[in-house]
Amino acid sequence: MSKANLYYEKLDDIFGGDKALIYNVCQSFLKHGKNYQLLIDEAHKNKDGDELKRIAHSLKSSFIMFGDQEAQKAAIDLEKIGEKNLWENSDKKISKFNKLLQDAIETSQKIIDSSFKEEYEL
Repeated sequence: MSKANLYYEKLDDIFGGDKALIYNVCQSFLKHGKNYQLLIDEAHKNKDGDELKRIAHSLKSSFIMFGDQEAQKAAIDLEKIGEKNLWENSDKKISKFNKLLQDAIETSQKIIDSSFKEEYEL
């Protein structure tokens, strides 16, 4: 089963089959996910632990909703880096997280493209 199908099934369970809500969640994730990726890189560059922790926490909630345990764990790792200012050797964890976030963004786009393209086109 594809990741898009897994995300969709999890969202479908949470929202009781309400396609409009699923669409809105995916759209919101796309909008904020891309911005958060930039903010994560900036927080990492500036060693701003509070900001990194805040963003990772927000994204962790999304990953829980999507049922993406790998991305959820990576977000927890970033929260710890930010909370404890553990910047030494953080590059790998930031890079891994960014790849998982990008994958989740692409997966959300696939859900919109495959499940809602005709229904919600303006």
